[in-house]
Amino acid sequence: MKLPILLTATLLLSACASQPPDAIHQPKVIKQVRPSYPYYAWSHRIEGYVSFAFDVDAQGKVNEMRILQSEPRGLFEPYIIAAVSQWRYEKNKPAKEMKMTIRFTLRQEAGPGKSTLLF
Repeated sequence: MKLPILLTATLLLSACASQPPDAIHQPKVIKQVRPSYPYYAWSHRIEGYVSFAFDVDAQGKVNEMRILQSEPRGLFEPYIIAAVSQWRYEKNKPAKEMKMTIRFTLRQEAGPGKSTLLF
């Protein structure tokens, strides 16, 4: 089922991050996995976003993730959670309440099966 998506999907996944004033003290990103575009959303041409907050522990792992807002509700959140749980940050720089919004957008100009995550 994923193969047809990869071969025929035309999408652009973009994200924009809200940077709090203390962004200078936040840990640097080591690994950032791109969320998948849900097949249902792609096939029904649904776009949306998820705003969330999360903490980073001393080991650089994301924990205590909280969904703040999403549209449409319940569609994109599992894909965000799956991706963000794999993110890694530099060690020994724990952080609280890091906030981000990721937008799921379909674009005609993107090639088949291509997606881009921009911050």
